[in-house]
Amino acid sequence: MKNILVSTDFSQPAYTAAVFAAELARQTKARLVLFHAYHPGILLEEETIWADPDLLEREVQEKMDQLARELHLKFGLSVTRVLKPGFAVDEMLALAKKVKADLLVIGTEGAGKRIKSGPGKICAEVLKKAGMPVICLPPETTFAQFQTWLPDTEKVKTLGNEAGISIFKSTNSLTEDLARTA
Repeated sequence: MKNILVSTDFSQPAYTAAVFAAELARQTKARLVLFHAYHPGILLEEETIWADPDLLEREVQEKMDQLARELHLKFGLSVTRVLKPGFAVDEMLALAKKVKADLLVIGTEGAGKRIKSGPGKICAEVLKKAGMPVICLPPETTFAQFQTWLPDTEKVKTLGNEAGISIFKSTNSLTEDLARTA
């Protein structure tokens, strides 16, 4: 595995996904690409509120830099940051192709305020449209916890697409083999 793309909306579930992706990148010596898509229009029920795009971009860039710094310090990784205006799913999948991502990691939930009853809208759309391996991480899931869920077929069905789970299983067994021989 050479490139792992992780998408963030700066929510707690997205942070969990970023930490997971960083740990996997560290173990596999892959490049970590941190991504965020932003849109200056905030859609409300009756109206759209437009934010100053320059101000919004600066604020989001600061958050990206802060998260990248934290991941760098914690995992010893160089983190590539990509910030794009647009809609999350479209921009994420386009970037995945551009950087030749081997794996896409996202949280199952985002910053939205709706009641959670399963994977969020972005996660569900990515799983539908992605022609690549995807892992969807539930909130507050640790790397070790995810590993223990792999034998549970029903649980795994909610954790990404088949290709994403397969790539994790193969890299997971490789890192376990390396740990045993060290």
